[in-house]
Amino acid sequence: MTLKLAVQGLHTWSTLQGYEVIARKVEPEGEILVPHQFVLPERGLSWSELDRLVLGLANTSNFLKNTSVPIFINLSAATLRNEILLERAINQLRVLREWVSNDVVLEVSEKYHATTEVMVDQVTHLRSLGIKVAIDDFGYEYSDFERLKSVHWDYCKVDLTALKSSKNLDWLHEAYEYCKSDGVQMVLERYEQPRPCEVIKSLKGAWIQGFSLSKPVLIDTPAGSN
Repeated sequence: MTLKLAVQGLHTWSTLQGYEVIARKVEPEGEILVPHQFVLPERGLSWSELDRLVLGLANTSNFLKNTSVPIFINLSAATLRNEILLERAINQLRVLREWVSNDVVLEVSEKYHATTEVMVDQVTHLRSLGIKVAIDDFGYEYSDFERLKSVHWDYCKVDLTALKSSKNLDWLHEAYEYCKSDGVQMVLERYEQPRPCEVIKSLKGAWIQGFSLSKPVLIDTPAGSN
């Protein structure tokens, strides 16, 4: 298997603000697969193992080392809920924080269930190490308003596909106002329009992430092959 990293930009409409680091598998014939296509138990690769591999690659990436914007990186719920795996990942994140020239932002999965006490302890520990934190895919599963207000986050990443099943936008504007008052940068993910719509215009200052502004681009960090 050849595992590579890709990055997708986070933007305002005129400026690159950050990169999200994502994994891609490159097949021998050149086909590029996304994680849900190759993270399969029958193939011997778990989500927590993918976390380990991605962080290892990030810690040797010259592209990431030399970038001037924050680096966003995900941890799976499988890693976050396991103390041993999480401590290993935190050690890798500390190395990454020293490797890159800007902030490292850990995205906390919406699939991760934890009590408020545990979440506060984990986030406080990460921030004490100089690692910033983002609530990921706000609007789905455990990434809700209760989680948003229970911890001081640096970023709130809103999954805009959640709008499709919403009766109204009250929850989005409530989160936006809370983020403004608490100094949390909102990021609107999966925005696929070439220009800002009325909803986006109403969320002034929010960053945008989506194919309309930036498609994922491979960076040259192979993990090897077998």
